[in-house]
Amino acid sequence: MLSANGAVTVLAVPLGSMLGGPATALLGARPTLLACAVAILALGLVAATAAARPGAGSARPTGPQATGPHDPPGPHDQQGRASAPERRPDRRVGAAGAG
Repeated sequence: MLSANGAVTVLAVPLGSMLGGPATALLGARPTLLACAVAILALGLVAATAAARPGAGSARPTGPQATGPHDPPGPHDQQGRASAPERRPDRRVGAAGAG
């Protein structure tokens, strides 16, 4: 994921300069900024829609590797408190109250 982020970041500046210069010369500054804003909003909407749609990658895995927070609770996941063992008086030499 980090390499994909690096590839996008490295390509964004030259691509923006290559497209932004002629677009500004052709349309002017304000319309170019407006077109960029609309394009960014549209791209964000497409990405949000794609992320919200359940796709092939959202199926839960099965088998021994299907672990995670959505698994049914097992015997080790008991709710409530465990009882603590009773404390015995300290019988070490030199302990307070030993005598």
